[in-house]
Amino acid sequence: MHALKRLTMKPIRYNDLLVTVVDALSARHGTDWTLTAHRHPWFEFNYVAEGAVYTSIEGQEFRIEAEQCYLIPPGVAHSHRNAEGIGDDGFCLRFQLAELPFACEDAPGIAPELIGVFRKPRPYAFGPQLGLPLLRIGNETSAFGVQTAFLQWLCRLFEEWNGDNASPAPLAYGHDPFVQQVALYMEEYYASGFKVQELADALHMSYRNLSRRFKQQTGLSLIEKLNDIRIARAKKLLLESDLTLRDIAAATGFDNEFYFSNLFHRVALTSPGQFRKSAKE
Repeated sequence: MHALKRLTMKPIRYNDLLVTVVDALSARHGTDWTLTAHRHPWFEFNYVAEGAVYTSIEGQEFRIEAEQCYLIPPGVAHSHRNAEGIGDDGFCLRFQLAELPFACEDAPGIAPELIGVFRKPRPYAFGPQLGLPLLRIGNETSAFGVQTAFLQWLCRLFEEWNGDNASPAPLAYGHDPFVQQVALYMEEYYASGFKVQELADALHMSYRNLSRRFKQQTGLSLIEKLNDIRIARAKKLLLESDLTLRDIAAATGFDNEFYFSNLFHRVALTSPGQFRKSAKE
């Protein structure tokens, strides 16, 4: 995985497709490992090198044996557990796909079809042919070689996924994969009952370690970051829509408009109503 780490948060453009590797990491779990249902805003490709694990995608559980792999699309609820006291060892690759404008009118773009196919959940494992090519990328491989090998793997994954019938996020906080993943998750789910424990599960971390590490690296608590995102979205809605404060509060994840108004005033130093009025004057 060390070679793939070199691609982290360095977008690759291919035709009208933009690929961003969010993280590439080893994944080793003990015999008592379990993760409750969670979701995340990136694709997650998991390869089991040794051992076995059970994964449930949208309520359908399946077993992944050694040298098998599986892909979890963004936004899909899933959970994991150990296989009868057997641990597992492998790697996890997180990436995002986005469509870009394509200047060549004579050739069709590939992004819509590719993204559409990958977004279809497949609640079962695939064979080693999809994981081994990534393991063969060595530290001596050039940067261009790593990019090329990754894109070739992605095309192969598409062919397997499709044949079985079975907007890039802003690079906030530099290129730190951990902080970027937290930001990606919050940007995706800030308005839909966000829970820190679900974020911790999505990152395969404990609540305590997640909170401490984010605070150390950004100077913000998770709730402070979440509220910054919500208030920024609220400002946009105040300026670009005629929604009521109650509707804006609901659209940005607040339980009621009174708490929303108080927090908005504390952050923006003005009330939502005055903010909207001042912008129109």
